[in-house]
Amino acid sequence: MSQTERLVYITRCLKEYGQIDKQGVCEKFEVDSRTVARDIEYLRDRCDCTIEYNRKISKYTVKEPVDIFSPGRYLLFYAYVSGIAKSLSLMPLVADEISECITRILDRSHSQLANAIIYRFPVVESYNTYVLDELIQSFKERVICDIVYIKPGNPEEKRQIEPFRFINYDGQWYVLAFCHSSGAKRQFNLSRILSAVRTTAAYSSPVNDEELDNIVKSGFGIMRTAFAESEPCMVMIRFSGKSAAIVAGQEWHPKQIIERKEDANGLIVELTVPVESYEEIMRRVLFYGPEAEAVSPLDFREMWLRNIREMYKKYCEK
Repeated sequence: MSQTERLVYITRCLKEYGQIDKQGVCEKFEVDSRTVARDIEYLRDRCDCTIEYNRKISKYTVKEPVDIFSPGRYLLFYAYVSGIAKSLSLMPLVADEISECITRILDRSHSQLANAIIYRFPVVESYNTYVLDELIQSFKERVICDIVYIKPGNPEEKRQIEPFRFINYDGQWYVLAFCHSSGAKRQFNLSRILSAVRTTAAYSSPVNDEELDNIVKSGFGIMRTAFAESEPCMVMIRFSGKSAAIVAGQEWHPKQIIERKEDANGLIVELTVPVESYEEIMRRVLFYGPEAEAVSPLDFREMWLRNIREMYKKYCEK
């Protein structure tokens, strides 16, 4: 059995009983005492577990509760990975092997709960697996890739790109790349790349990993202009009614600011998040209907009001 399985067993015993017997671990996993001693040292040094040897009872004990390998979190992780395997249409053999590796570190009582915890992905756009494989190879070999790309309502376009990041956001896969055709960093929806063929030309764009990571983390959501040169701006949205309580418990962005207020009608939540494009955040605001108000900046609020007027004109003025 693996070290991970031993660590899970040790921490579970410490959490449930407050103590662990080294010899018991040796017998259960058929390892020597030095191996178990190294496991305990690992938990002390790498996981900050306050494990001490109690000479009076000849067992290891802890000063503070241990919650490193939470069975609940592992079950949720199992459900998430199983959902990914199904959404990617992996071979049953591969999917089963992945699931078995995850459930093996759980005790029998928790393993029996695995099928009762289900994670369903949102709507997933289909894509060409041959295109994905070619883009991955392009990235691996650091050679430029010729692609045919199509935007909604536009004819097909030929592009030369250097793929740098592959990101799944809200069920859709995106390729972040340097586009030689436009001479700038761009974002491509994987499902809209019709074909991809590697060239022999090496990457030549001046893009580094730190810059890419900062771009990915900068604004709300995936953003169509994620590679724009402009700095993110802060937008404020005010939520009321049931939506206020829902949004108060959500994280839209790591750098978000949430302010809670009360008025005559109950809780008011003002959410401020950094964005690089209004388009995607606007869809979120409209999703909450009359319980979400675009407050600032002014052009963001005007865009929100314009959407409302257009909907009213289309659906109400008849």
